[in-house]
Amino acid sequence: IDRMDYLTRDSFFTGVNEGIIGYDRLLKMMSVKEDQLVWEEKGIHSIEKFILSRSIMYWQVYMHKTVLSAEFLIIDLLKRAQELVDAGHDLPASPMLKWFMEHQPDDDTLENDPEVLNKFLMLDDSDVLVSCKMWISHSDPTLRCLANKLLDRDLHQVILSNQPFA
Repeated sequence: IDRMDYLTRDSFFTGVNEGIIGYDRLLKMMSVKEDQLVWEEKGIHSIEKFILSRSIMYWQVYMHKTVLSAEFLIIDLLKRAQELVDAGHDLPASPMLKWFMEHQPDDDTLENDPEVLNKFLMLDDSDVLVSCKMWISHSDPTLRCLANKLLDRDLHQVILSNQPFA
């Protein structure tokens, strides 16, 4: 259900029509039998379209070089922010992002502590964006540079290759 939701939503917001699926038809033909998810036989074409749509969305949107570049830039930015917090710096950030950088709960805690899970569910893109805006004037040159690059969409260069780097 989650995959159908994000496929439809992402297709709409990116303008890529290949992600549009007949989720209502899939849901109507879906059932549970003997603890297994099953579909009516006549729904096989809808299931195939769903699988194909996911594949196309991965290649056209999720694995697009601009998306990958932004993702790696965000990873670099958050790693640097975490390094500063670990070194004892009081880094400004959104309340949720700051909490996670200071506490760093493990997977077991996320799964078993409802309070931590609720905090995690409150974390979203806006936390990164707000924090990034705070970091563009930070004294750390690496953090400042990465934050500026993200906000200015000055993304890392992506080189796609099927050959290993030498």
